[in-house]
Amino acid sequence: MSATENTTESTTGRMTSRSTDRATEHTTTGIPAKSSTAPLLAVEGLTASYRTDNEVMIPAVRDVSFELREGEVLALVGESAAGKSTVAHAILGLLPHSAEIEGDIYFRGWRMGDLSSEELRRIRGDEIAMIFQDAAASLTPTLTIVEQLSELFRAHRDYSESEARQLAVEALSRLLPDAQRVADSYPFQISGGMAQRVMITLATALEPAIVIADEPTANLDAAMRHETLAVLEQLRDERGVAVLLITHDFGVVARLADRVGVMYAGEVVEMADVRTIFRHPRHPYTFGLLQSLPSIDGGRRLTPMRGSPPDLAALPPHCPFLPRCNKAISRCRIDEAPTLQPVESFAVAGGSEIPEATEGTAAADLATAGEPAKGADGASEAGRDAEIEVVHRVACYNPIVVPRVE
Repeated sequence: MSATENTTESTTGRMTSRSTDRATEHTTTGIPAKSSTAPLLAVEGLTASYRTDNEVMIPAVRDVSFELREGEVLALVGESAAGKSTVAHAILGLLPHSAEIEGDIYFRGWRMGDLSSEELRRIRGDEIAMIFQDAAASLTPTLTIVEQLSELFRAHRDYSESEARQLAVEALSRLLPDAQRVADSYPFQISGGMAQRVMITLATALEPAIVIADEPTANLDAAMRHETLAVLEQLRDERGVAVLLITHDFGVVARLADRVGVMYAGEVVEMADVRTIFRHPRHPYTFGLLQSLPSIDGGRRLTPMRGSPPDLAALPPHCPFLPRCNKAISRCRIDEAPTLQPVESFAVAGGSEIPEATEGTAAADLATAGEPAKGADGASEAGRDAEIEVVHRVACYNPIVVPRVE
């Protein structure tokens, strides 16, 4: 499976001079960009398996490939245990010793497996940062919040202890009204929502080139959820920060994502731009996910997806979605599992039509809600639609054809 996504670099406002400078100078890690045309991050044929106590290998991620460029938001969606978080941990080299990894991961054109431990340490937290899913468990319980944040500044920047502590409090104040009190607290003295905000601060304080956001809005109320997404949008639009977004929330996907990769049983089964995923899904699993979402107007019954995800320890040679699929044909039962292949994109004239099969559903609601804000001239802000060109790929022998509305 090729890692090339036929994406093109942005040429509009999102690609600021600041982001270009970061790509060429790269002074914080001392590792220059190997190529001016290389994507920020390229994952090629990533496979990650966990070894059990019985010496059984559990394939959590299988042959995953994608690229991530400056100012781009790529969302990985799918049910629990689809392999999304394993991909994120593999990029940062945070998988446990029981994990075995195959494939290549490139940062700015450099193969991360060839970098020294010191170079990797400098990249983590500075150039590639992560918002972990379980914030409370990710914070050190024996250190105050300000001690943990100031350590970040001192490890990656030449600041004194007092300067680092001051910067830590200033960073917290972006998301917390009582930053000084939280800074002086231990992790067990703050709520889960506050811990999540601290984790977001840790990931974004140094304005990294890439933020890996694993369920960044978990445990947050609606107001804080909006503020958190606004922080990610600001980093993307003003600094050219790329975001690898891992979420179950299709509302977050509709708001932030440029491209979407749908994962099932450790594989990417569909990859396309966000509007194509919402309006013209081709894989039966993607279609099932969207049909199971509630409608805003409440005018239809939910259509739950039947069955459960497969046992990763006993995956069949054919398509793992076969037992749950209502579009299966004879080839699906005979041939080996399909791989990602380009399919025809069903463009909608003017971007105003909604596919008949999803009209009035949450998919249509979210796709409409995810439209970029329009300026006075009617153009979308930052020209997001024109920035990234994506080939629609699907791993399915009988892709769904969503009819157009005439």
